[in-house]
Amino acid sequence: MTTLSLFFQSYGIGFVAAATLGPIALIVIQRTLKHGWRVGAASGVGVALADGLFGLAGAFGLAALTSVLVESQFWIRLVGGGILIYLGLKPFFTAQTPAGLSAENVAPVASLAGAAGSIFLLTLTNPMTIMFFSAVYGGLAAGEGVPADLGWLGLVGFSGGIFVGSFTWWMILSAVVAAARQRFQLDRLVWLNRAGGLMIAAFGFWIWLQLLH
Repeated sequence: MTTLSLFFQSYGIGFVAAATLGPIALIVIQRTLKHGWRVGAASGVGVALADGLFGLAGAFGLAALTSVLVESQFWIRLVGGGILIYLGLKPFFTAQTPAGLSAENVAPVASLAGAAGSIFLLTLTNPMTIMFFSAVYGGLAAGEGVPADLGWLGLVGFSGGIFVGSFTWWMILSAVVAAARQRFQLDRLVWLNRAGGLMIAAFGFWIWLQLLH
């Protein structure tokens, strides 16, 4: 398998991983609705970086990564679900005003870095993301998949392809949501923000319920 074909294979993995609707996508949508395209795009960069890190770890050792992820599912679900519940319910316990959702509310660089960093850490503990990549790596390890010895160029191509694929989706999503945001009256954005929060919290509770099985 050439480095270029490996890149395109991993690009597809990254794009599909990002395009799978889940709590992370809802958070990016919620942030874009509340703060605008810049914060949504910065959040997408954070998710893409986490996806790329999963790609790098998978390229180093597919079987070992799959085993570790499966064995750590209890704690991953416990922590990840709790974070999602907190983020989902937060809009109901903090001031939500139309002025705070206005297009003129431009986020400073520090907030953009915080948006990327916080969702980067959240993606690393998101059970749905972890299960997606563990399933993908399990399939690659069982089939022809990724060569055992990629070399540094192959590692960069594989993890970089996942990052670029994920990054592409998040830029598309944040741009579409930001464009739609301009069509809503500001008071309705408050309720959209809270509705998105309920869906995020619901994902968190659903993840916790899986711990009872």
